[in-house]
Amino acid sequence: MVQLRAHNKAGPGPFSPPVVSRTLALETDVPRNFSVNLATKTSVLLTWEFPEGSNPYRFSVEYNHQNIEVDARTKKAVIQNLQPDTSYDFKITATEGNMGGLRHRISAKTSPSITIRRPEIDHTRDTETTVTIILPSLETRTPIKNVYVVVVPLRRARGVLRHEKSPDEMDLEELLKDISQKQRDSRQQKQVDLRRAYITARFTPATLPAFFTLGDQLDYGGFENRALDPGQEYMFFILAELNSTTGKMYVASPYTDPVIAPDSDPQPLDAGDGLIWVVGPVLAVVFIICIVIAILLYKNKPDSKRKDSEPGTKSLLSNAEMMAHHPTDPVEMRRINFQTPGMMSHPPIPINELA
Repeated sequence: MVQLRAHNKAGPGPFSPPVVSRTLALETDVPRNFSVNLATKTSVLLTWEFPEGSNPYRFSVEYNHQNIEVDARTKKAVIQNLQPDTSYDFKITATEGNMGGLRHRISAKTSPSITIRRPEIDHTRDTETTVTIILPSLETRTPIKNVYVVVVPLRRARGVLRHEKSPDEMDLEELLKDISQKQRDSRQQKQVDLRRAYITARFTPATLPAFFTLGDQLDYGGFENRALDPGQEYMFFILAELNSTTGKMYVASPYTDPVIAPDSDPQPLDAGDGLIWVVGPVLAVVFIICIVIAILLYKNKPDSKRKDSEPGTKSLLSNAEMMAHHPTDPVEMRRINFQTPGMMSHPPIPINELA
C-alpha cells in the first residue's frame, strides 16, 4: 500500500488515497521439484518441496479430466481411484489468486494388476504373546523384488473403531520410511510411533514362509518383529515391492480380519470401578441371607431359651422394678419422706387386701 503527501513551508499536507499493489512471488516461495514418489495399482503419491514458514499457497492438479486443489504446505498428495497399469499426465498450475506463474507437468504409471491374496489368521498356533498368520503363496514371482509383512494397529475415536483405508489407497510414505531402518541409530528407533502402521518383516519371494508368527521379537530381513501390545486390536497385510525401471511400484493384499493381541498377564479390574460392581452385589446378597437366617432361628427358639438368652432384657426389667420401688420423681419422694397428718392417718393399702 502506497500513500503520498506534499510538504511546503506551512508543513505537510493530507495523504493521498492509498494505492494497493501485490508483488509477484519469488521463485523460492512456490512449490518446486515435483516428483512421483511411489505408485500402487490404484494410486500415486506426488511429492514436492516447499519452504518452511512460507505463506499459504494452493495449486491445482489436473489429470484425466479431473481437478483437485492441494495445499503446498502438505508437501505431498495421494491421487486415488486410478486404473492399474495405466499412464497418467498430471498438470500442476497455480489456482486463481496465487501469483507466480506455476506451471508443471509430470507423468506416472500405476502398478500392474498383480493379485495378492490376503493373509489369514491361524488361531490354532496362537501363544500367550504372539499371533500367527498364514501367508499367501505368490501367483508370480518374476516381477516381485521383496515382500513386506505390515502391522496396522487399529485406533478408536470416542469408542468407535476407526475404519482403515484399503492398503492400496493409504499413504505409504511414512510406512516405507521403515525400509531405511538399518541406517537409524538405536535412540531413533525407540522414538518410533507405535500407533502407526509398521513393517515387521521382509522376505524375498524364494524365502517367503507359509506361516509367520507376529510378535516374537526376532529380526527378519533387517526389521524387528516387535512384540504386540496386549489387548490392542490389529490388522495385517502383505506389501510386495516390484522390479521397476520407471519408479517405485508396490502391490498390496487386502487386510486380514481384525484380531486382538493376547494378554498373558491380564490386569485386574479397576478397584474404583469394576471390582466394586462385581464384589459389592455379592457381599450385599450374602449379608441379606445372614440376616434372614438369624431372624428365622430367633423365631423358632422356645420361649424359655429365649428368655435365658436375653440377659439384657432381664437387666432392663429388673432396673424398671427398682425404679418403681425407688422413685426419682421429686413430688413422689416428698410424699414419701414428708407425710402430712392426713397421709399418716390413711396409709397406703396393699392391692391384695382390696380383694
